[in-house]
Amino acid sequence: MVALLGTVTAGLSFVYLPLHGGRGRLLLAILASTLAAAALLYWIVRRLARRRWGRLGIVVSLGALLIAPPISMVTPGRFTYARFGLSVYGLIPVPVFDITIDRQGLLWFREKSHLATADEIAPLLDESVEVLILGTGWHERMRLDDSVRDLKVKTIVLPTPQAFQRYNQLRSEGVRVVLLAHSTC
Repeated sequence: MVALLGTVTAGLSFVYLPLHGGRGRLLLAILASTLAAAALLYWIVRRLARRRWGRLGIVVSLGALLIAPPISMVTPGRFTYARFGLSVYGLIPVPVFDITIDRQGLLWFREKSHLATADEIAPLLDESVEVLILGTGWHERMRLDDSVRDLKVKTIVLPTPQAFQRYNQLRSEGVRVVLLAHSTC
């Protein structure tokens, strides 16, 4: 049962996490961890079923074993899923909201607007930030105020799906990056 659930979880992860760079490794890791979980669960059931707290132990162990593999494979601080109007940052689903991610990787919401200004971006920046990524929306409808071009940081302007991919890439390379993204149009 656990192995079957792990196989399904791995398949869903492979299909629905298109931005994750290591989907093949993710699939193998989920399958391996669920096989190990199945063996551990078998051992727990055999050893604890005869004891007084056996049922509770089995239920808690089963719950932990079913939840742990998919959660452990999702990397916090990365966009793991993105479609028009829904993004997932680590394990945090973000429906429809425009977002910012600061230099520590903290996700926050921005006012829904089709204009990005330097005043809005300035709090995200300090001397340690190397790159600013601006996601202009799925259909590139967000405009940039002229003052944004005067910022003294390397700025990358991309449609939101590519902005998420670039953010993941730079973050994995250790670049100190911040992001402002329009999640819809």
